[in-house]
Amino acid sequence: MTYASKYKSTDEAKVISDCIRNKSKAKEYLFKQYAPYLYTICRRYETNDCQADDCLQDVFIKIFDKIHLFNSNKGTLKSWLSRLTVNHALNKITRQKINWTSLDISSSEIFDLANEEEAAYQEISEESILNYISQLPLGYKTVFNLYAIEAKSHAEIAKILNISISTSKSQLFKARRMLKEMITKKVNVSYGG
Repeated sequence: MTYASKYKSTDEAKVISDCIRNKSKAKEYLFKQYAPYLYTICRRYETNDCQADDCLQDVFIKIFDKIHLFNSNKGTLKSWLSRLTVNHALNKITRQKINWTSLDISSSEIFDLANEEEAAYQEISEESILNYISQLPLGYKTVFNLYAIEAKSHAEIAKILNISISTSKSQLFKARRMLKEMITKKVNVSYGG
């Protein structure tokens, strides 16, 4: 009988306590349970699969090092693991030299770009969209992920990345514009446009 079959999702506290006691089977179980989910987070912030693999490995080292800090009264294990993963990815990004550029754009321009031809894009799979996001330049991708996926405000993004609010807005605008161009090109090729 494998360790994974001994645990059920309701035994989360047991898995955590065994991870704290450094039991390898508990760590293996936790990894198997959450690695696919956390990998998608790493992939959103990294440029390629190899970097995402490295990110995931680094994240699990942090998870096992900090698992004793998890507090179920403050949220779920999944949300804690997600937060740890996003923070790790952001720490890597903020250590890199990124040429943040800013445009003077209005929020109505961002809104208009985001809503144009929405119906034409409904056929695109989530996997394809994540692939397009991964192709964005690092600054665009980072702001897009924080805004669209992590639901951070421009003020929060500016604080996290140490940039201005207008730079955050312009990076989002550029990311959306570039995504639209990539998707439009794919839609036109697929539908003979």
